[in-house]
Amino acid sequence: TGTTSVLYPFLLAVPYALGFTGGSLVSAAFWLNVCFYLVFLLCWAQVIDARVREPVAKVVSVLLLALFGQFAFVSLAQSDTGLWLAVSSLFALGLAHDRTWIWGSMLVVAPWVRPEGMVLAVAVSLVAVTVRRYRAVAILGLISSAGVFLLNEQLAGSAQFSSVRGKGHFSE
Repeated sequence: TGTTSVLYPFLLAVPYALGFTGGSLVSAAFWLNVCFYLVFLLCWAQVIDARVREPVAKVVSVLLLALFGQFAFVSLAQSDTGLWLAVSSLFALGLAHDRTWIWGSMLVVAPWVRPEGMVLAVAVSLVAVTVRRYRAVAILGLISSAGVFLLNEQLAGSAQFSSVRGKGHFSE
């Protein structure tokens, strides 16, 4: 529980299991994050295409997204944030195209990617209660979030991630 992601270390274990170690493991992780960044860009390009009517505005929107350095930086800086961008963009794609199976799947995966995924699960639950739809999917997101805390408790004796322990307004 030393990181903010449960899933990302397991994804990094795949190239390691395939024989990548040392510098080659770092390179493999970099290329994995390149793939996450491309998923992010492709998903948002599809969201933009679905929601923006004016052709010039579509092109400008996609170009601005692709040229915004922060997204590229966090994706390629060897952190779990690239995975979060990919998962959250798939969530947005599912919403944009009204594909519950896509955004619902990402809602279940998201808490295991980053703590922001838990916030997303809570937000979707609040919306589901308000609009009286998608309650079952929202419950799955909340169960997934609870699973992360239970795993942390089993592994480390604390439900909280060790990387955020002692941070915040209510810490000692």
